[in-house]
Amino acid sequence: MKHTRTFFLVGLSYLLAALSALVLSDAANDALTIWAPSGIVLAASIMRPRGEYGQILASVAIASLISNLCFGFSLFESIGYTGANLLEAVTGMIMVRSCNISGLSFDDPARVARFGGVALAASTVSTLGAALLTANWSGAFTASWFVTVLLGQLVFVPVFVTALRRGIKSVGVGEHHTGRQVAVILAINLLVSVLTFFQDGLPLLFIPVLPILLATYFLGPVGAAMGVACTASIGSIATLNGFGPAVLVRELGWLTPTQFFQIYLVFLLTAALPLATALASRNASYRETSRQKRYFEMASQTAQIGHWRLELEPPELSWSDEVFRIHGLPVGRVPSLKDALEAYHPEDRIPVERDITECISNGGQFAFDARIITAHGELRYVNSRGQAEYDDNGELVALFGVFQDVTDRVLIAKQLAAAKESADNRAERAQILAGTDQLTGVPNRRGILARLNREIELAAQNGSTLTVAMLDVDHFKSINDKFGHATGDDVLKRLARICVDVLRETDGFGRLGGEEFLIVLPGATAEAARRINERLAQAIRETTASTINLPTATVSIGIAAYEPGMTADTLCAVADGALYKAKREGRDLVMVA
Repeated sequence: MKHTRTFFLVGLSYLLAALSALVLSDAANDALTIWAPSGIVLAASIMRPRGEYGQILASVAIASLISNLCFGFSLFESIGYTGANLLEAVTGMIMVRSCNISGLSFDDPARVARFGGVALAASTVSTLGAALLTANWSGAFTASWFVTVLLGQLVFVPVFVTALRRGIKSVGVGEHHTGRQVAVILAINLLVSVLTFFQDGLPLLFIPVLPILLATYFLGPVGAAMGVACTASIGSIATLNGFGPAVLVRELGWLTPTQFFQIYLVFLLTAALPLATALASRNASYRETSRQKRYFEMASQTAQIGHWRLELEPPELSWSDEVFRIHGLPVGRVPSLKDALEAYHPEDRIPVERDITECISNGGQFAFDARIITAHGELRYVNSRGQAEYDDNGELVALFGVFQDVTDRVLIAKQLAAAKESADNRAERAQILAGTDQLTGVPNRRGILARLNREIELAAQNGSTLTVAMLDVDHFKSINDKFGHATGDDVLKRLARICVDVLRETDGFGRLGGEEFLIVLPGATAEAARRINERLAQAIRETTASTINLPTATVSIGIAAYEPGMTADTLCAVADGALYKAKREGRDLVMVA
């Protein structure tokens, strides 16, 4: 169904265009200005898929044959002309695919250039085919055929392709125009063309250029093509009927008015279409740049990154919208450099000024983290990075950089640092608590044995002396039974304080459990350890005796000296043996193993 529609639309359009062109032609002089059907076939080849090429060729063959027979050409001439038209169509179809212009856009200069090449190739093949099939090799015939076919393609393909594919819209100023505006522009072209070509008193061929340029600016490539089409249609009718400035060339004798008008149209197209393409390409680039700028601004706002530029001579600062937002200012007038620097926190202002001044003096790059005070009095943390900008002569002319609000990141980092410090403190407290006896506040069994293992490793490595002492409260069960467990606990706490006060800072002291304690004496010989522990036992006895509400407590102590190869368990076992010896011999004694 779709292929059938293509067959009828192309065939009917071709037939009507062909009959109109033949009717308007100068039959007496065998003169034809533009062959519009060529533009219809090439446009169909560009716009329709390859699968419909067969229907297009069939419709062209039938419409061409009918139009030529209706106009009075002989069957031989009609078949010859039709064959030339088919050769032109096939050449155009092949070239459209090989030159990749099936998606032709007149906003693309490269594709427009390829389109011109396709039109030249198809017109050349069509001309050779017509001369060969009709046996007419005269210069007038071949030149007329070539120019009329070429003009038909160059004038009407842009109109058909652009108008039907994209709609008539402005590509000159980036806004869509209403149908009324388009109609006004085309009406101006028609009116100027009528006034120019239906008089032959003045050579006013330059006048239609102005409305064509107007159409080119506002409507782009399709406007240029439609403007030229208006001029071509009105000018053809007038010229073929003996009117218009083109008839003035009759006095030259070597160029007919039709040929002169065709040359005129070629120059119009040569001027208008490339200009329209360049304008369309420029505006496409402008739209793409505007779109990318919007994306960039959106990304900048999301990431809270702005950019700035400082012209040096004269000093002038420019900000992006995001820099205004970071400073809490409405987008508008950029403050002076002095005012911009005043926004920095007083403690950060001097380092910032120093970095900028050094970059101005020496070039290069800079980066700093600083604080600013916004227009609302809010403190914000920012990161700024900049670099020197040079002109073509290598002269430093400006500084350019980015400006990012990193307040959230800084605050999160501070929160994480505070959380880490708090966690470290809790872990440290937990570790201390895990190794601390809750009653006495001195290291518990785990803590004091860990200290002992470390001291054994050092003694083994360095060959230093090390002694340990096992301390046990005498008759502690009797104290609990007679005075109560609370008093017993007070005795243990008081004993622990006495030991900590008497022992050296380098010594270790901890509770193994119950009323038993372990003393670690690094660097002390057995004799020195004996003297230390005797003073310790005396201090415990005297202090508890003189303390109100506490019974007198005595302790038994066993001492052992470290020897190479001993472990913590064996060293403690030796000291424990000396402790029990002290208990057996009467208690309140210090024994050395």
